[in-house]
Amino acid sequence: MSSIVVGLNSTWTARWYQAASGTQRGDAWAERLRYFRALSELLTELVKGSNQQQIAPRGLVSEVARRAHFSAHETLYKRFRSEWEGPIERWAGADDAVKPRNALVAEAKIVSFWPYRDGVLRLADSPGVTLPEVAEAYLKALASWASDDSPLAACRPAGPPACVTEDMSVLATLWLMKAAPDRVSPAPRPGTRVRYECVQLSERAEQLDRLARAVVRHVLERPAGGPGQAVDAVRDEMRTLLADPMDPLLDQLARAATQLSARLHHAGHSELLVTAQRARTLLAALTPLADQLRVIATQLPMPNDSGPRQFVPGGGLVPRRAVLAGGSAAAGERLMIAP
Repeated sequence: MSSIVVGLNSTWTARWYQAASGTQRGDAWAERLRYFRALSELLTELVKGSNQQQIAPRGLVSEVARRAHFSAHETLYKRFRSEWEGPIERWAGADDAVKPRNALVAEAKIVSFWPYRDGVLRLADSPGVTLPEVAEAYLKALASWASDDSPLAACRPAGPPACVTEDMSVLATLWLMKAAPDRVSPAPRPGTRVRYECVQLSERAEQLDRLARAVVRHVLERPAGGPGQAVDAVRDEMRTLLADPMDPLLDQLARAATQLSARLHHAGHSELLVTAQRARTLLAALTPLADQLRVIATQLPMPNDSGPRQFVPGGGLVPRRAVLAGGSAAAGERLMIAP
């Protein structure tokens, strides 16, 4: 099993879903699915074929309870309260900042998206698959979900399922393992809590999460463009964020060249910065290198010239309030970042 699959299977939401949908909780899970179907029917009726970027139905819990054939909405309400201790743990756990209404919507989005996510995991387990390829497949899956279930995606808080923030943190962590392996120690046992101490990782996770949210927003705002257009809009930035780290020598050279170019630009042709003799020396050293780089750049195939791999959809806790509010709380449950 690939490290990508292991990481994605280790998030809080992945473990919650596995426990909640297990065969030992079959009846309780079937009841849960009934709530979610009722919610989906309600939202679909409210949209009625129109394009709505946000939906905020009044009395959502009461109406879902009625459609799910509960005699009183309190029966459903209490199942999504922070004090609930039933056979299936509430995804939001004991965080009382996540109200029952938002807890219900959050779980419904997660369950609706899960078959698409499973398709990504199957791709991630393929031999030779790269991290950028998995990330692109994930964004395609997310865009397809937002297009197929746009009423739920638009239900406030509008946006992707909460599990996406955790999953983007996994991808950022795996990228950091290649970019700075000395900063990462092996993952702790499942279920333990760790915190990230690396600003670089936090920023990369936030950037990936932002792209995921942009994909869903694009689908909701411009549905005629389809999922593909939404992914096209962020593909280059995503590939840049997850590109293999540059060799230290190449990185040093690129930085030096950029800095020198900027200084020459601001200094004009002043020989106080670079004398004619030094300029000739640099030119003699760099011209052969430039010729070699030009050959490599123009003759060797790009890594993705064969085209992206086909994505086929499959038929605790982090701060839930930040995730549901559109924040980018890191899952922090896979790898410890060394100080």
